Amino acid sequence: MSIDLSASLDLGALDAQAVATGEPLKLDPKTIRPSRWVNRADDSFQSEAFASLKDEIADAGGNVQPIKIRPLTPPEGEVQYEIVFGHRRHRACLELGIDISAVVEEVGDQQLWAQMERENRAREPLSAYEQGRMYQRALEEGLFPSLQALARAIGRDPGDISKAITIATLPTEVVNAFSSPGDIRFRDASPLRAAIKENPSAVLETARELAANGNAQPAAEVVKQLTTAAVGRSNNDRADAEGDVTEVTKGAANSAVGRSNKAKGEGAQAKSKAASIQLRVVVEVGAELMEVVTDCKLRKDRIPVRPVGSKDQPQYVQPAKVRIVRVEATA
Repeated sequence: MSIDLSASLDLGALDAQAVATGEPLKLDPKTIRPSRWVNRADDSFQSEAFASLKDEIADAGGNVQPIKIRPLTPPEGEVQYEIVFGHRRHRACLELGIDISAVVEEVGDQQLWAQMERENRAREPLSAYEQGRMYQRALEEGLFPSLQALARAIGRDPGDISKAITIATLPTEVVNAFSSPGDIRFRDASPLRAAIKENPSAVLETARELAANGNAQPAAEVVKQLTTAAVGRSNNDRADAEGDVTEVTKGAANSAVGRSNKAKGEGAQAKSKAASIQLRVVVEVGAELMEVVTDCKLRKDRIPVRPVGSKDQPQYVQPAKVRIVRVEATA
């Protein structure tokens, strides 16, 4: 003889009692959706660590450690709950097709976010990239008024949060240069940011080349190539500009010497006139015409210039910002 327990028991009341006492419920994982603040990259569910977790849950017949969820108000069809923390365990049960053990708690957005962040750090740590995406989204959506407030809420150093956000907001080309976004380390944030600031076109070009070649290199090697590209191209630009100015000046000077020698053969008067000729190298800096100043103290990696025809104190500019327009003779 079969007995219909649902006719004599209020299962909803039992669930409510379990919620009130914090006891785990056995639920269909399809009734639970990931948090809107979910912070794990898709490839984290393809890792060996996730496969191992899935095997453990299968062997135990379910997740031993309950996840935490909160009720959705109103429910979204069959979906009645949102994950507070435990996305990996939820995904494993979903793929295995078994019920999941979960504790239900009413929490606000900020509480959910902070609990999820702490839980993830205590279990399978998020990568710097995943953390940065999580922090960036929380700030963009106004969950916390400032980076400092976010740091206080989760007990982390603001500098670590800033580095994580830097990594999460790297150009797509740079991220794709790595075999996985999760390979980018906290200590890579500063050198990558500096390289992009120094020479963005060179860094992006090198990043595209690395991605096209299958990005199978270790993270440290990728960072080295990207930062070297920025420094190398910048140095080449400076050297080319310095070389252009030097070569033009030398050529003009040699031409002047030739004219001067010819003048020697034509008489002392011509020689005197030639000796008084000076050269002016006119360059373009930005949208302004300037002249190279030759009778002042030189500085390493800088070219002294001032407005054409002026006697102003020279300003020193990077060679890469200088374009030679013409060389002219002045009396």
